[in-house]
Amino acid sequence: MDHDSFWFQHSFTIATFGIIAIIVTLRRCFSTITVRNQQAEALPNKTVVLDIRSIPTHRYIKGNRQSAECAVCLGEFEDNQELRTLPKCKHSFHVDCIDMWLYSHPSCPTCRTNTMPSPSPEEGVSVQVAAGR
Repeated sequence: MDHDSFWFQHSFTIATFGIIAIIVTLRRCFSTITVRNQQAEALPNKTVVLDIRSIPTHRYIKGNRQSAECAVCLGEFEDNQELRTLPKCKHSFHVDCIDMWLYSHPSCPTCRTNTMPSPSPEEGVSVQVAAGR
């Protein structure tokens, strides 16, 4: 066997396996994308809305047992200041501070408890925050 024909046969074999590997990889990628798109289309399009106005407010009274500081702005609460208390974790914040926080975060700034209503796990969900006050 000639030296040149030996290298030609092996380089041809390597190139063939390389092309086959690329084709197999591309087919798997496209089939994965197709399956994900089909799954996304099959899910119902539900929107969970957190209405900030539904979260209770109260007035701060100095000396009660809750924290005396807003974890969002790090400012201390003052007597008779309006606070909003998150229903799941019971942490309180200045109304304006927590309203602004909840526009961009779905969780409590202190303990990271999710503040959004809980949909069932199989539902496709997008999250929106309704305007406060």
